[in-house]
Amino acid sequence: MWPNATEQLHEVLTANSVPDDEINKMTHENAMRWYSFDPFAHVPREQATVGALRRAAGDHDVSVRSRSHQIVAPAEKLAVYRKKAEAALAAAQQK
Repeated sequence: MWPNATEQLHEVLTANSVPDDEINKMTHENAMRWYSFDPFAHVPREQATVGALRRAAGDHDVSVRSRSHQIVAPAEKLAVYRKKAEAALAAAQQK
């Protein structure tokens, strides 16, 4: 369904007359509660719509392509892993 999953989901939910409160639970509220995370504390709700997030990520490549064509050099993978490990260590030391 990528990259049009949100539009396709909206079509299905609208065609089946699913109420907004149930749509909110299915699309984000249950996950927010389950993970005890409020994304709107970091990004205002009006900037967290699908359209706003897509505009904010406008320069990112979101084209559909096979993962087999996505070649990442081992050194690059290791650098990413090290960066994540260092960030996790720094966060743990701040606690």
